[in-house]
Amino acid sequence: LLMQKGLSPTVLREELEIINAKSIDGIKDIRNYSKFTAITCVFILIGFPLFPIGLVSSQIGVAVCGILMFAICGFITIITCMVGSRSRLIAFNTSRSAVTQWVNVDLNEKWQYKYGVRWEISDQRVTFGRGRSKQHLTYSNILIKCVDPIQIEPDPQPIQEVIQVVYVDQNDQNNQNN
Repeated sequence: LLMQKGLSPTVLREELEIINAKSIDGIKDIRNYSKFTAITCVFILIGFPLFPIGLVSSQIGVAVCGILMFAICGFITIITCMVGSRSRLIAFNTSRSAVTQWVNVDLNEKWQYKYGVRWEISDQRVTFGRGRSKQHLTYSNILIKCVDPIQIEPDPQPIQEVIQVVYVDQNDQNNQNN
């Protein structure tokens, strides 16, 4: 029935490629912090043994340098991981909203009015694992179904209602009562 409405496998593949491209566009701007994190981890691994080596060899400068390298690089690594995680979350949400907008609005404007084919996107959350190791995945399902084509008619003239508003002045009521 979808093929009769103009949605052949080739056309469907083209539309799905556009959806995938919109998804990729949203996540391609993720900044990669993994190299920076790896470099700071190397300095942590160098700084950690410098402290006991400096203490054993009675070189306080080496021990202090080891402590500082360990602490500063550890702090930078934590901040880098937090910023990278935030960057991935923003990119995912941007990508998700672009795909949802494309499917629920643009594809429906293109297909529903002309051919009677409705596109919808919905989420399905799947939980797997046991106890503390539970993980959640969210799948986006795209539903394509046949509906009656919507005929767009010009808007009829709005119905106007006459509303009468009466203002009552308190002073006039008091004067009438006296």
